[in-house]
Amino acid sequence: MSKAGKNFDYERASRALAVAALEGDETAAQRENLSVRTLRRYRARLEEDSTLAELVRQKKARLESEWANEIAPTLRAALQFLRRAAGKLDPSDPEAVHAVAGAFKLVNEGHQTMKVIDARLAELHRQDHPVAGEVATENASNRAPN
Repeated sequence: MSKAGKNFDYERASRALAVAALEGDETAAQRENLSVRTLRRYRARLEEDSTLAELVRQKKARLESEWANEIAPTLRAALQFLRRAAGKLDPSDPEAVHAVAGAFKLVNEGHQTMKVIDARLAELHRQDHPVAGEVATENASNRAPN
């Protein structure tokens, strides 16, 4: 093992890769104060370093769970605001109707996003806690962090 390998910062690398998977390389690079090139090197190391891959998987799952826990109350608050605002609008005003239709579209998109998040978290849970006798799918058995 090279000297650089002995000093490899698994915590920093796994944090950066988990953030990059969810929020993009630029955000992760800024947050961890490293270059996008370093992120690419970390990502290449994932192929051969099972310790790093497992840490990234754990951190990514934690970040996804935290984000999912924040979105529901945020959407609920936005929906309550929109409900109050819509009640004060004049239904004969075309601009008000357009605004309510746009708000409805955003609420629906938020709801669809929550369904996708729920499905993704359920998939992660199944992959981490398989049911006895259940056959792992190709996707689950070969999954690796981005």
